[in-house]
Amino acid sequence: MIRKIGQAFVLDTAHTTYAFSILPGGHPEHLYYGRTIHIEHPDDLEILVEKHVFAPGNVNICEKEHAGFSLEDALTLEQAQQLAEQGALRERMLPIERVFSSLPRLHLGGKQEQMYRNGVRLDLARLDGAQSFAGWKGDVAVFGEGGVFLGLSCPDWESQELRLHKLFAI
Repeated sequence: MIRKIGQAFVLDTAHTTYAFSILPGGHPEHLYYGRTIHIEHPDDLEILVEKHVFAPGNVNICEKEHAGFSLEDALTLEQAQQLAEQGALRERMLPIERVFSSLPRLHLGGKQEQMYRNGVRLDLARLDGAQSFAGWKGDVAVFGEGGVFLGLSCPDWESQELRLHKLFAI
């Protein structure tokens, strides 16, 4: 039976499951093929999606805006020097949050954003969207109002606190 779950398609046979999703640019992305697993909700697919900060090995990236980095993004020191002399280096620089594009994202607003900027540990139970990465062990990318990248934080699920790891915005 073939089922559509969110942007993914899941094909179940008697002993196997095949799952793939459609990326925002329309390209298919292989998620899983193997023994039968139970997929009922889009959240069940999240663990199957590979997350990379950098593109692995020698790869072709179909959707540059949804990837980490590739060799095509790199500049030699000479190229960077030349662009700087032309006043065009800033246009080629990538935003810092691109480095962390594979991490879960958390958006803060208003008072929570101000508290975060001041280094206050935030209560995970009061943060909209924190449950979307429940149990995640590692940093999350934190954004403020208007999509401004604020920094990296580590959720402490035992104490239910979001702890600041590195603040990029002041």
